[in-house]
Amino acid sequence: MEEPVELRGVAGELGRERGELERVTRERGIEVQPGDIVLIRCFDGEIGQPGWAECRGLSKDAAEWLRDRQAKTVGVDLGTVDDHTDLVRPADSVPNSVGEARSGG
Repeated sequence: MEEPVELRGVAGELGRERGELERVTRERGIEVQPGDIVLIRCFDGEIGQPGWAECRGLSKDAAEWLRDRQAKTVGVDLGTVDDHTDLVRPADSVPNSVGEARSGG
């Protein structure tokens, strides 16, 4: 079994936007392929530390980027994969995206 693709941020907001995913994968020579399990570290600290609850998950364009690469599922180090400041739940609004895979759809 191959290792999950881990996209770890430096300053805490990695993966929120499509451009950040593209930049990090390019810089690290990572290619997200169909069926990959992608782990995104959004907060560069421990759960419960100052700033963790305010850290935002994936934007719609980041979820679309992962869907377009046919990632099997995505995990984040937050309470939700979505950008909690956007009540539309952007990751869940992308068909066959991270949110749908997470909820068993």
